[in-house]
Parts: sequence; C-alpha cells; structure tokens
Amino acid sequence: IKKADAKNKYKSLLLPLRGGASSTSYYSLKELGKSEPSVKRMPYSIRILLESSLRNLDGDMVTQDDVHKLLDWKTSSQWKKDIQFRPERVILQDFTGIPSLVDMATMRDELSAQGLPPELVNPRCPVDFAIDHSLEVFHYRETDSCARNERMELAKNKERFEFLKWSQQAFSNLNIIAPGSGILHQMNLEKCSKVAIHKNGLIYPDTAVGTDSHTPMVGGLGVLSWGLGGIEAEGVMLGLPLSLTVPKVFGINLKGKLPPTATITDLALKLTNLLRRRGGLVGNFVEFFGEGVKTLSVTDRATLANMCPEYGATSALFPIDENTMEYLALTGRCPERCQIIKDYARNSGISPLSSFGDDIDYTGDIMEIDLSEVEPGICGPKRPQDWIPLRDCKKDFEMCLEKKDGFKGFGIADPKKRAILADTNGMSITHGAIVMAAITSCTNASNPNLLVAAGLLAKKAREKGLQIPPFIKTLFGPGSRSITSILEKANLIAPLEELGFRVIGYGCSMCIGHSGPLEENVEKAIKTGEIIGCSVSSMNRNYEGRLHPYIKANYLMSPPLVVAFALAGNINIDFDKSPIGHNQQGRPIFLYEIWPSQEEINGILGKVMNQELFQEILSDSSIQQRWDSVESISGLTWNWKSDSTFVKKSPFLEDFSMEVPMVKNISNANCLLKLGNSISTDFISPLSGILPNSDAGQYLQNHGVNASELSSFGFRRGNYEVMSRGTFSHARLENKMVETLGPFTIHVPSNQTMSVYNAANKYKENNTPSIIIAGMDYGIGNSRAWAAKGSKMIGVKCVIAESFDRIHKSNLAGMGILPLQFKPGQNAEILKLSGLEQFSIQLEGESLISGQDINVLVSTGMEFETTLRLDNQLEVDFFKNGGFLPYVVRNFAK
Repeated sequence: IKKADAKNKYKSLLLPLRGGASSTSYYSLKELGKSEPSVKRMPYSIRILLESSLRNLDGDMVTQDDVHKLLDWKTSSQWKKDIQFRPERVILQDFTGIPSLVDMATMRDELSAQGLPPELVNPRCPVDFAIDHSLEVFHYRETDSCARNERMELAKNKERFEFLKWSQQAFSNLNIIAPGSGILHQMNLEKCSKVAIHKNGLIYPDTAVGTDSHTPMVGGLGVLSWGLGGIEAEGVMLGLPLSLTVPKVFGINLKGKLPPTATITDLALKLTNLLRRRGGLVGNFVEFFGEGVKTLSVTDRATLANMCPEYGATSALFPIDENTMEYLALTGRCPERCQIIKDYARNSGISPLSSFGDDIDYTGDIMEIDLSEVEPGICGPKRPQDWIPLRDCKKDFEMCLEKKDGFKGFGIADPKKRAILADTNGMSITHGAIVMAAITSCTNASNPNLLVAAGLLAKKAREKGLQIPPFIKTLFGPGSRSITSILEKANLIAPLEELGFRVIGYGCSMCIGHSGPLEENVEKAIKTGEIIGCSVSSMNRNYEGRLHPYIKANYLMSPPLVVAFALAGNINIDFDKSPIGHNQQGRPIFLYEIWPSQEEINGILGKVMNQELFQEILSDSSIQQRWDSVESISGLTWNWKSDSTFVKKSPFLEDFSMEVPMVKNISNANCLLKLGNSISTDFISPLSGILPNSDAGQYLQNHGVNASELSSFGFRRGNYEVMSRGTFSHARLENKMVETLGPFTIHVPSNQTMSVYNAANKYKENNTPSIIIAGMDYGIGNSRAWAAKGSKMIGVKCVIAESFDRIHKSNLAGMGILPLQFKPGQNAEILKLSGLEQFSIQLEGESLISGQDINVLVSTGMEFETTLRLDNQLEVDFFKNGGFLPYVVRNFAK
C-alpha cells in the first residue's frame, strides 16, 4: 500500500476534539469501533498500541498489517506475531544512558569518516536523561550527609559529567535531569510524563520506553511504558520503530480496600509472589481494573507498576481515570493542559473515562485480589518473589539457617553462633542481626503515604524512648525532593534523623550497591565469625550481594517495617509475641503500640501535600545551578581522550565495512561457562566496586589509577576496556565447570583453571569461538546492555539457555550474539553436557527465521536441536549485520 493510501484508509477516524481547542484533532477508537466491534472489548494497553499504529501508519515502517494484527490481538499474541511500534519518548539513567551516548558519539565519528554530516545521528524523539546512578554513600549519619555526598558525586564524576554536558549541547531532543533532582522514575511521574501529548494539532497517548527495567512505574499514571535494552533504546532514539511481539494482556481485578495494618508495599510484594507462581507473564502486559483501583492513589498505583519486572511482566497499566487527573493537577501541570487531557480521555476510547467498553476481554482467567485480605509481609532472603507473612518471619529465617545453601537456605551448622563486636564493651551479634537498614528505591521511597508512615513510626518510637542499635548502618534515600519537603512540613524528618535515617542524597545509590562499607567491627565480625548478617530495605530487588557483598540475607519490606526491624535489631523476631524494644524504665514496647493508623497518615498528607509544595520544588534553581557549574567542550563531535579511564570510543565499529558480512558457521567452539538458573545481569556485568587484584583493577592501576580510586563498574560503563574485564567477574558466580565460586573457568584446551577474562582472551588469540550454556531465566534483572556488550567483547558467539529474560535476549541479538533455547524438557544436565566438549552450529545457508530449529553438533558425536530466539525481523537484521551499530551506520549511509 502506498504511503498516501495507507493514511487515507483511516482518515475518517481523525476527528476534532469536542470540548477541547478547536484546532485539535485525535484518532477516535470509538469511531473505529463502529466498523470493528472488537475494539470495544480491547484492553486499554492494546488500544494505546492500536492508536499509535493508526497515527503512524505510513505503509513503510508501520503498515496496515500492523493495524490488522492489533485488531485481532488475541490471535496475534497467541501466535507471537510482531508489530512495528513507535514510542513517543525514551528515558535514560546515567549508568545505562552513557554507553548509549558513547555509541551515538562513535557513530557520528564514523559518519564523518564516510563523508556524511555527523548530526544525522541524533535523537528523533524526546529523551529524558536523569543522572541518578552516580550517588555513593560516603556519609550517612552526619547532619550534612546529603551535601557532602553530592559534592563528592560532582568531584568523582567530573569526566563523565563533562561528556554529558557536551551531549546536552550536541544532541537536540536530549533533556538532562541534573544530579540531585531525584530518581528517574519519580521524575518521570512528577514532571516528565505528559499522559497525552498535544503537538502539531494532534493529541495522542504518551508512551515511553527506557533503559531501566523499572520504567513501567509510570504505568500508575496511565502511561504505557516498559524497560528495554540499551541497544533497542538507541534504535528508538535514532528513529527506528520498535519491533514488538503483540502481548497477551492479563487482567487483575482489585476489590475492596487495604486494611489498616497493610501497606501498598505489602500488596506489591504479595502480588510479585502470586504472579511469579502463576507464570506466563514474560513478554506480556498486566492491566489493573475494578472497584479497588479507585481506592489507590496514583503513587500507590506507581508502587505496584514499578514491581512489574519483579513479577515478570513487560508492562503494567492503570488506565487514565479521575485519580490520574487529580495527580496531574496536584503536581503542577497547568490547568489548560489537564483539561485537554481529560477531554481527550473522555472522547477517544483510550481510557475508562470514555465509557467505551466495560466488559474487557483479557487473556485467560482474570486474577482477583481482595485488598481487604492483604496482610503485612516481607520477601527474602535472596529473591523478591519469596514472600513471607510477617507473622512467620521468625520461623522462616530459622528454617533458612539450617536448610542447605540455595534461594531459601544458608546451610549453617551452628544456628546459635554469636560473634563479639570489637570496641563495643562486649556487644555481640547473632545470625539474623540487622546490619544495614535502608529506606530507598523508586518503588517505595517515592511514595508519600509510605514515607509519612515511616516518619510517624519513628516519631512514636522516639516518644517511647526507643533507639536503633549503633552497629546498624541506617540510610535514607528519598525518590525526590518532594518527599523530603512533605516530611519536613509534617515535622517528621527530625524523628527519622534521631533514629539515624538522615537523607544521604537523591538517587539510586543503595539499590545499585553504592551503600558503602558496613561499620568496621560489624564487617569483621561477619567475616571472621561467619555470621549471616541481614539487611532490611524498601528496595525492589534483593539478590545476594546486590546491597553489600558481605550481607547474605536481604529482606524487602515497606519503609515503616524497615524502621521497625532496625529498632528490633534482628530479623529473627515475632512481633506479635516479642517486644520491638524497651523504654528507659524497662517496659516492653510492642510494634502495634507505635504503628501509625491510615487516618493519621491521611490527615498529614491532606495538610501538607498540595500544588504549592510541588511548585516550590519546580521553582528551586539551586540544583540546576550546581549542574551548570560543570564545564565542557562544545561542537558536534566529542574529543576522545586517549588516557581516559571513564569514557572511550566504542569499539563496535572497528574494521567497519559498508558491506553486510556473510553469516558464518560457529565451528568447534569451546564452552566458556556452564551456568545454572536465574543468572542475573548482576552476575554477567556487575555494578560492584572494582577490586585491586581483579583483571579490571589491574588494568586501571596500569593506567595510573590509584587502588583507592578504582570506583565501580557502573561508573566506568563508558570504558569498554574496563567493562570487558568486568564481564562475569562477580565474586559469587557459580560456574559448573569449576568447584570454586567466583570469576573462574576452565580453559578447555589446556585444562587450566583461570579467570573468565583470561580464558576468553586465549580463545580469541587462537581464533576459537566460545559459547555459554545456561539454565532458565538467563539474563534476568536490570536491563544492562553491557551484559551483552561485555559478552561480545570477550568473544562469545552464542548463548544456549533453557529460557531468556526478554531484554537481555534482545540485547544479545543487538550485539550479534546468537541466542538459542533448549527444547522443552531438555537442558545441559539431561543432555549430559559437561562444558568440556566442543560445539558446532550450522548457520551458513540458513534463512534465519524466528523460532526455527537450529541443530547443535557436539564433539562427542551427539547432536541436539534448539530454537532460534531471534524473535523478530529486526533482531535477525541486527545479527546478520554483526550488531546494532553496524546496522544503523549502514542504513544511515544509504
């Protein structure tokens, strides 16, 4: 269909907005419903995708076939058919965003070398880039902890920030959110999200994708959004549509109202447990509806949507309703804009406000949750889906101590063991001692209701004379300055500070392992006494070693429960039977005595949370002034510094040719790693601190970096030399080819055990391809492009796994690495693969169609079939081109 014909076919759907500006038009799904009755029963998330296809229909990138697939979305999702989708915005944070900008700067250099204008490489859609991952905790109990940490943030990141300041002026459509403003997802909720975009006489739904897996948080505001790989995000930024498999949409019917004892975190954690057990959500959407939805504020909805990657879905949506409109007005969106959004939502058919379809046809059985039955709970000690009722916390921890090492066990021989803390007059800790308590994360530290609850509990605890044991490291990282302002106006900051919860800054510090060291005597006691120390936090993930390398038991919970457990000092407590502490007269104080009521919380929020509060924050220029003090160069291309240890030119266009290379067989490959289930991107590409004796540490020291200033892999993501050496360098990596935990493997030809990086280099030196064998959920966790880029750098040609995380699988394809999946009922153990064999994969002459069978020949003479997980044509094209960057440059040159 010609482009003009494609547009004209649905021209009748373009209507003037009733009640809105006379010059504003929109694509009416209500009008489409007259000829296509299925639209009326569509989930709202599918309607948003459909509207986008109608509006962007050009007969080239987005075709009528995409429209037809969405009109018959249930069949399309069942058969995993793809559509081309154009998100309206991209959101980035600095850890995942800097590598994307480095790639774009590198592509500009290559275009210049080809005699083309470098500015051809530029974001084609709005990009919001929040610097929220650079904050580290150096100070945490001093009165000026926040200011000191922020000063150190600017000093330590001088080179990275100079590159970002250059990017800000070099790339149009790039909005840098200054460090110290808040966490990306809260900024997206409070400030960046439009809900509906009004541009060039059209109004249409706001949609967003981002390089952080918690991007779906803004689904609580009615914005369809999800996390994706850095490589996919770069494609969207550069004008490519996103190839999206039409999702199944699972409906969750919320009934009733949360009881006084439960928080929205309790519901989020329980929901994570229920949906993980249900399964089938990977690559699919979740949509909330029902009378219970009306009882939840937008910030409560955002807490549920934020946990989307933990319960396994791609996106979670609360469609636009009256609560949405109230939040937009509250947070300072202008009244005229709010009114036109409301008019659009009422007329268009993309929200329940339009009264267009009440009987939504979701995928499969609807899950019903009675909010009145939600009870307090926590998750842990090693996974966010392992929910424990608060009443069973003590029993569960004691079971975990004795159970063999695993997700729910530590295999401790002496559960009663104690360790003396040095310099504390004989104070000792036992298994279960809380050694770190952190109120943090975009999930919970952005929710005013939860933070006021924590503040009230702290206030009541102080009134009762309770105090937190001095050996516990207490941290408080609000999601944005609005949270701090609310607590200050409610006089709740002081009691939190008195308990040790001082604001350390505004960013993702603790969630990404930037929590800093434990108290020295505690760290020594844990290491020498072999004590299972615990963290309690309001984070969204608790994988072992994520918060701190020496804390083996990590529990997720609501902010008020973080304060409560910190007061108790040990996870091994039954709050119903044991006191949380004793007052100065020795009287036992129980948790129920200091637990705040919802009436108290609502009373405070009703007084202090208003438009003026948000307007004050928006008008505060001090954060921007600090960012403006960072100096950098100007121009269209970056001046790469050969001695830089933070930002280096991307290597993925070295030896670039305009000709698309032939796909070659993978012959006689050795297995670099044989891994088990749930290998997260934390293990593939750690964010942790760089150790002096590691491969990356040695490289940096050889390039003049002091051992005390090595920093972390997260900070050095702009340097491929560091990142390649950090790939698979996690201290707790379990490679089944060796008996030792850590970044080790067997170099098969020599039968020598060595670091993964050194073994990979030996294979590369001998032109020997390498592969990785893994179990289920390979690549779960954060959407780290470097987990795929690092694999590419160390020579991995193929990953064969039982199943893949959606984002990581896509990133592998974007780096030209072949993702293959074992057939159902097969894995490395069943096929008796040791990892010491050689593997050959026939690719030459193959058409490479998504889902086709690919045969793997093993040197033992055995062969087995796998499924090709290049799941759409764009992924096939990326693979054939040797990766995303060569693909983009070749297409720009055309």
